[in-house]
Amino acid sequence: MQILLACFLVSVSVFAANLETITISAPGPHSFASLPIDLIPKIEIDREQGVQIRISYAGSSPLALKNLVGKNVDFAVTGAPAAMSLRNHGEDVVLIAAMTKIVPFVLVVRSDLRNQIKSIADLKGRNIGVNSNTPNSKSVSTQLLELILASEGITLNMVHLLPTNQNWKAQRNETRMSSDPADLSHGRAGDQRHRSQKNRI
Repeated sequence: MQILLACFLVSVSVFAANLETITISAPGPHSFASLPIDLIPKIEIDREQGVQIRISYAGSSPLALKNLVGKNVDFAVTGAPAAMSLRNHGEDVVLIAAMTKIVPFVLVVRSDLRNQIKSIADLKGRNIGVNSNTPNSKSVSTQLLELILASEGITLNMVHLLPTNQNWKAQRNETRMSSDPADLSHGRAGDQRHRSQKNRI
């Protein structure tokens, strides 16, 4: 039995070694935008196609695109606005396919500030976490935040933008643009509860 098991493990290792490796840079981990990519190696769909997917996580779409433009990876997961921002700066990137039909971000507030930040106007002067930008590409979360603030006449220079990740413990962010699946779930439920209340968070 031990000999048969050893032979099986060796054959699996040889098979894995012969697979072509495809590297994908993606925001995350725990980002809704990257969820379909996260699932590929877990359920081994890649092996069924004769390849092995390796995921290289980045802090944001611009950072994932930076890995792609630098030829450190084969593909990148990115929001379309971030890719278009990069193209406007002369980089040759091509969007292949859409993986979601929704904008995978919600604006969330720290629980201890729920009674202080109740509307978009209350964001003025606050620390807001967004995904990291690069000189040539503005992250989707930053672009969305800019639109949200503009609805109340607030510009980006009226708030304090801080780079964030999916875990904001020990950070100074009071609010953040989040793509965490758990936050998205709560956000969609909140949309239903506050649909009649304009500019509620």
